[in-house]
Amino acid sequence: MEKHGIMFKKNIKYKISTPSGFKIFSGIRMKKAKIIRFYFIDNEFIDVTEDHRFVVDNKEKIAKDLKIGDYLHHKVFGNIKITKINNEIGIKKVYDPIDVDGNLYFGNNIVNHNCEFLGSTNTVINTVTLETLLSSYIEPEHIDLNGRLYIYEKPEKEFQYILGVDPAKGTGENHSVIQIIKIISSVPIKLEQVGVFRDNLTDVYEQADIIDRLSNYYNGAYIMCENNGEGSAVIQRLWWEIENENLINTGNKATKLGIRSSRVTKPRAVLLMKKIIEDGSIKLIDKNTIEELASFIEEKNKYFGKDKPDDCVSALYWGIYLLEMNILDDDFEFRERDETEDIWGILEDVKSEENWDWLFTSFHD
Repeated sequence: MEKHGIMFKKNIKYKISTPSGFKIFSGIRMKKAKIIRFYFIDNEFIDVTEDHRFVVDNKEKIAKDLKIGDYLHHKVFGNIKITKINNEIGIKKVYDPIDVDGNLYFGNNIVNHNCEFLGSTNTVINTVTLETLLSSYIEPEHIDLNGRLYIYEKPEKEFQYILGVDPAKGTGENHSVIQIIKIISSVPIKLEQVGVFRDNLTDVYEQADIIDRLSNYYNGAYIMCENNGEGSAVIQRLWWEIENENLINTGNKATKLGIRSSRVTKPRAVLLMKKIIEDGSIKLIDKNTIEELASFIEEKNKYFGKDKPDDCVSALYWGIYLLEMNILDDDFEFRERDETEDIWGILEDVKSEENWDWLFTSFHD
């Protein structure tokens, strides 16, 4: 699967050979990087990146810090000595297993140390996807509204857009966030993040004006705005004063304006976001959003940012939740996974099942 220059293959059926037997792992990541080649006896060698990690004398060591005479552990021959180092190989594609149970595995019969992911084990988004996302953010094409609005792509007239909105008080605490999402296709679903508004000092009155302006600018973008707390004031102004008809509501009464976060709607929105992100059906490029996703966890049936705020994530899942509102021209379909590309070698099967049928059942809070 190609994603922002990084290819990874999610693992759902194999185990990998390690010093402690066959172990589970999350997937394979590909990247292009500068290579170091280490030679051993009989001209055997291994190519790795400069930041690749080995275990030397029971301690983790970075490849670029290794020297001639250092020993690595070989699956068959035990400790073998590095006899020559070549730093002039250049740039090559390399493949790394991600999230190996126990963090050690055999590669070219040499014991390697897995790149241990820094996120929590109960992050909503799996670690393979997070590893990829954390290396994929880019700088915005344009910054506006005194540094509050990041534009990655201007509107294109042939596309529909969504604004996912998580309002805040504007008193310096939580951030008000607007996620701007382009709908490339709905069959299969394909989305792209093209802009983000993020600020913690913008009052609710101005937030409504900015939402309205962005909705008009992005071809009459649908507005998916949470109405809990201060969101109610933002929505009331959008609907009754500004009269923006692009606001999506769960009902016709004033109490039903916008999207209500509840014990029913929030988990469904979060799990739909998870499915869309992990399938590669949305391109995410905003640094704040990606870093918040890396800290967004599930604990005791609650979803929240553990070490970071989660305002960007909230705006994102409400934007994606538009798919459940039955207002697009076509019913959406998930992208079909390609399970034919086996790139791990001879490994053991691991069974996995998922059932996402409930996502096709609409409901009202």
